Amino acid sequence: MSGDFVKLPEMRQEIISAVKALSDSDYQQRVWIDRIYPHADFFDDFTPNVNILYDDTTVLDDPAAALGQTLADDAEVEAMQCLAGRLDEILDAVGRDADDIAFLQSPLWSLPRRPRLAPHLVRQRRRVLEAQMRMRNARPCTAPPTATSRRPAPRDEANVA
Repeated sequence: MSGDFVKLPEMRQEIISAVKALSDSDYQQRVWIDRIYPHADFFDDFTPNVNILYDDTTVLDDPAAALGQTLADDAEVEAMQCLAGRLDEILDAVGRDADDIAFLQSPLWSLPRRPRLAPHLVRQRRRVLEAQMRMRNARPCTAPPTATSRRPAPRDEANVA
């Protein structure tokens, strides 16, 4: 699929956020390990980000099936296939119930911190937002009025003589 639009942009944003969290070692240390959160009522760690990618959006189960839904092009599909393979390898090696620190200390963890997908998704998201802003700023539609728009305004019974 070419172009910047996908059918499920909100779900795509969840994928972008999860990939960014999995890509940022400073964020992982600060938020997942040190528990220094950006604001009250905030929580994040390894597990919700992995769950977003595998369970909530299912993008890592079959990245090719996500093309056009949450992924915009073949490069994103390929990057997610790579990420799925690496995460599966890490989860199998470290153990799926291990603490976040065990994942971050694993020698296998160095690759997910640098996936090329995060910058690509962020660039794509920026293009989508720019296109949406252009659409909002475009001239209003000049289509003929619909039946509901021709309906007279409700009468104000208090002002009727």
